[in-house]
Amino acid sequence: MLLMATFGAAPAAAWEMQSLAQLRTDVRSEINVVRAQYGLPLLRPSRPLGRAAAQHVYEMAVLGYFGHGSPNRASFAGRLALYYAPRGYASWYVGETLLWWAVPIQAQTIVQLWFRSPSHRRELLAPRFREVGIAAAEVAGAGGVYAGRQVTLVGADFGVRR
Repeated sequence: MLLMATFGAAPAAAWEMQSLAQLRTDVRSEINVVRAQYGLPLLRPSRPLGRAAAQHVYEMAVLGYFGHGSPNRASFAGRLALYYAPRGYASWYVGETLLWWAVPIQAQTIVQLWFRSPSHRRELLAPRFREVGIAAAEVAGAGGVYAGRQVTLVGADFGVRR
């Protein structure tokens, strides 16, 4: 998917965003390699979580911010519930890891960087999670915190419903 848009006040800043399907697949594979090393269940791909991750990566690129919350003050759990609904389940848990980096970056490096952070490591190794949705995009000329640089944005949303 290639998205192009023009945003901002004068002068308008043009930016370009391209989805990285192979990187999404590779990140999930790398997460599962790490989980297998710890004897944890492998994560299945989830379309609802994938849509949530894709929407969030897109929103961060368009609005030029980086974070788990949204500009409308929704928590990440509230945002994920819109895509991965808790209704009808006795239990529902979600988690999220995010990364932005100068391009290019490999899946193994992404997972290693997450693993070095205690909070991200907890998400990657949470035994209760069974599903994951991943979004990855390369963004050229993104504004805000990205300062017009060419960056890769990656979001991984984890979940379980029972």
